Amino acid sequence: MTAKELREAYINSLNIAFAPIGMTRVSKSIFAETRDKIIWRGIYVSFHSKWGVLNSQPSLAVFCPSAEKIVSDCLSHIYSTHKRTPFFGKMGLPVLTHPLYDLAYRQFGKDRRPYSYGASELEQIGDRVQLIRDDFALAREAFLEASSSLESLKDRLLRDWAPGARMYAIAVAYLLSSQINAGEVGRLLGSNPNPMSQEFANYFIKTRIGGTK
Repeated sequence: MTAKELREAYINSLNIAFAPIGMTRVSKSIFAETRDKIIWRGIYVSFHSKWGVLNSQPSLAVFCPSAEKIVSDCLSHIYSTHKRTPFFGKMGLPVLTHPLYDLAYRQFGKDRRPYSYGASELEQIGDRVQLIRDDFALAREAFLEASSSLESLKDRLLRDWAPGARMYAIAVAYLLSSQINAGEVGRLLGSNPNPMSQEFANYFIKTRIGGTK
């Protein structure tokens, strides 16, 4: 069986496993649920073949395509090299994400490593997918539940460590109210932003709401 065929079998097995718990396949190997067609919460799996093993890396993720598009459009104007990745399709990059193995290991004491979900033959896929579903069931509420609305997603982003979190928080705040002002953008940006977030905030203020910070 080729690596491509093994990957397709893995994705099909994921689809069967996650459909009963409300996770539908929304793009390639992304499985998510939505209550409002604005925020999607679920899991995506990336694959990499090496030495005959299909390495599978599942990550919990929150998608907000409208917020991601605001950030991506601004960055495309600021940086000529910025391009949206095709991997996530219409969903755009996740605004929040975390490797599943790390959550299972750190929060729930499971013996998980980055290679725990890999498979080298068809017969292994069922067990690996069941492991992903079991770990997802453990981590689902802890990671995803606190981002079920735009307001809670904004608050969650402000607590996140990822470099792009503050940019997404500003975009989500704009979705909540287009009347957001430059002072609020500055508050969301924080006192010590990374250079990209600062550039984004400056451009966002200039082009989306007018004025200076």
